[in-house]
Amino acid sequence: MEMLVAAIRAHETVLLDGTVLVSSHDQVGAGHGAAAGVQAHREQAAAGDGWDALTVSELRIVAHVADGKTNRAIAKILVVSRHTVDAHLKHIYIKLDIHTRVELTALALQHPGEW
Repeated sequence: MEMLVAAIRAHETVLLDGTVLVSSHDQVGAGHGAAAGVQAHREQAAAGDGWDALTVSELRIVAHVADGKTNRAIAKILVVSRHTVDAHLKHIYIKLDIHTRVELTALALQHPGEW
């Protein structure tokens, strides 16, 4: 996970398992296939859609996920059940309209200081 975070910070675009991740400093215009979809999703998140709806507990989970920790490690640190961490992640994914830890990490990097 640390390598992914470093790659996203260092490069404008990262291809990971067929998914194009576009960093916040990239300026992709409309009509560029997958990159355009990622750009639109990033703009939606930057506009505050979803991110502002995260609770303090969810933001704690985000911080640990962005730091590369597993659900089991997060549960141990926060002294909660692994199932509680799973539930928080499901709520986070729904609120942010995402599906993976990679997407969550990418969004977290676009919101520095907010988690």
